[in-house]
Amino acid sequence: MIDLISSELNLKYKQVQNVLQLHTDGGSIPFITRYRKEQTGNLNELQIGSIIDLQKKYTELNKRRDSILISLTNLGIQDKLLLSEIHKSTTLQKLEDLYAPYRPKRKTRASVAIEHGLKPLAEWIWSNPYREATEMAYKFTTETLSSEQDAIQGALDIIAEQIADDSVLKGKIRRLFERKAIVKSKVVQKKKDDDEAQVFREYFDFSVAIKKIASHTIHALLRGKNQGVLKVSVLPESNDAIQNILTHLKLDERSTLFPTIEDSYKRLIRSSLEKELLHRLKQQADQDAITIFSSNLKQLLLESPLGEKRVLALDPGFRTGCKVACLDHAGQLLDHTVIYPTGSQRQEQEARDTLTHLIETHHIEAIAIGNGTASRETERFVRNLQLNLIVQVINESGASIYSVSDVAREEFPTLPETIRSAISIGRRFQD
Repeated sequence: MIDLISSELNLKYKQVQNVLQLHTDGGSIPFITRYRKEQTGNLNELQIGSIIDLQKKYTELNKRRDSILISLTNLGIQDKLLLSEIHKSTTLQKLEDLYAPYRPKRKTRASVAIEHGLKPLAEWIWSNPYREATEMAYKFTTETLSSEQDAIQGALDIIAEQIADDSVLKGKIRRLFERKAIVKSKVVQKKKDDDEAQVFREYFDFSVAIKKIASHTIHALLRGKNQGVLKVSVLPESNDAIQNILTHLKLDERSTLFPTIEDSYKRLIRSSLEKELLHRLKQQADQDAITIFSSNLKQLLLESPLGEKRVLALDPGFRTGCKVACLDHAGQLLDHTVIYPTGSQRQEQEARDTLTHLIETHHIEAIAIGNGTASRETERFVRNLQLNLIVQVINESGASIYSVSDVAREEFPTLPETIRSAISIGRRFQD
């Protein structure tokens, strides 16, 4: 495991070994980073975190490998080449591909055919891919399989499953999916005119190459799929996949196995690889989103704080008015109200008088305005008052979530959540 981790991260064996030992002994990533530099060779927290993450990954891999080896032993499988490939596998995906032919299966068309004794016929057809099997199939007819065609179909079902279980072939088709798949979405017709479906309108008839799709688009498509609005597919051209299978099997379209190859791909291979690829796309999209959010949060946290100034905070709104909260230099609530600066002339004048009174009464030094609905109109209203104060529009993302949280209710049990939201905007400006 240490060799694998050091190779993957391009680190020295001793560095990885020491980090894992320190972590096993109870050392946290911050502790190891700051206080064990001489043992880690000055590795930073990201490198140490990557080592620990890979240890978890390879530990899970080894557990699964051991489980598969035990299962194969119980089945009496002693294929040295297979066992060697399993021992050399460094990904869970490769392990599962190798184990697929031996994994206990639910009842399938192939397993039923094997129960009917058709495996020898399947082996004969596999060995003679350009010969008709009718004469050979006659020997396998029974009361259950009353015709040669029934026997041939059963044998072909066995071959279709064998093709689908070929780990090397599966790897080639997987790479084809990753290179050439087209991400497509169509609207579910009965949902087309629903109000909740309109947010996905641009994806009602959508298509883009997998290498060009953006992470936010993946998230949007999957939301639409989960809500039953969109049908989403991630597939290469079927002909490309089938040609890859023919090349791998050293066959062509003249083979009697060609329809079986099409059946194996469309019935068994395609859906599993599509599901697998969609899962990986979502994982990558999630990681991209986390990276973007982290970067944005970092910039927000690095912004200079306003400091100890008295703030009047405004949570804008049209119909429900603009919520106002006055805070002292420590963020404690001094006063609160609701004004309607975008309403009638009378309401606008009342809003002007109320703001002026609050500013004078509480010695306000700065004004914070949330960037939600009616933000621009509220900012214009405030600036037109010419108050000679700091006026700043504040990102209010999360303020509404805070306003209904336990901690907000505990501090302000008698206040409506809208005023709590305004308090949050003001404190965010101060901080």
